[in-house]
Amino acid sequence: MIYYLTFGSILGLSAGMSPGPLFALVISETIAHDIRAGIKVALVPTMKFLGLSLCVLAVFLFKDGLSLLKIM
Repeated sequence: MIYYLTFGSILGLSAGMSPGPLFALVISETIAHDIRAGIKVALVPTMKFLGLSLCVLAVFLFKDGLSLLKIM
């Protein structure tokens, strides 16, 4: 199991650190303003995916009258 965790962590870090448009935007906002502005820009995708995940979870939970909660 340690092998899979290590392998997934390495792949995730390499994908997350690869240069792209979001990385360039974070760097440019940090240089133009301050570190707080860069952190805000970097957290926007996380907040977007969190909201999307909660919406999907709500659809699955309420689709069959909370039947997923009865299984747990």
